[in-house]
This record gives sequence, C-alpha cells and structure tokens, in this order.
Amino acid sequence: MHRSTPWDAVNHVVVGPRDCENAIKAVSAFIAEADSNVFGELVGAHEILELYHDWSHKEPNPGRYRVTGTRAAVFCDYIGQLSGKGIGKEYTQAIIDYYDML
Repeated sequence: MHRSTPWDAVNHVVVGPRDCENAIKAVSAFIAEADSNVFGELVGAHEILELYHDWSHKEPNPGRYRVTGTRAAVFCDYIGQLSGKGIGKEYTQAIIDYYDML
C-alpha cells in the first residue's frame, strides 16, 4: 500500500506465537551469554554498578577512599541510606573492582 502522507494507514505486521517464541529465545540466549562471559559472578549487579557509577561521579573526591581502603565501606553506607538495607562489603568491593577494570 502506498502512503501519500505520514498519517495514512500502514500495513500491519503479522506476528504469530512462533515469532514471539523465537524472539524470546534469542533475547534469553544473549542475556545468558552476557551474564556468564561479561558479568561473571556479578550477575544481577547492573543496578549496583549504575549506582556506583553515579556515586563515584557525585562524590567530591572518591580517590581518598581508595587510599584509606574504605571505599567499599563508604559506598555500602551510601546504598544503605538509599534503600534502608545495606549490602555486604565484600560484594561491594567486587562491584568496585569490576567497575575499575572496565
């Protein structure tokens, strides 16, 4: 069908159950690959990585915590203030180390 104006009707795309199943399988395979080969043991840490990124750019001098070895503890406190529930220092340190490696 030819469209003479942008608001003219367009042809509909027919998507069946098999198309949906194939798309879900492809997305799931990509996620599994990224989780195992990119994030490793930090699977599910995407939100924490984003929070660390934001915190490290808002914090006036985050390098001072690296020198004193308290960066993970300070970031743990920050997470605790945001959510009312803290996370472990070792897990937080693994997130920070991964972030620094990127």
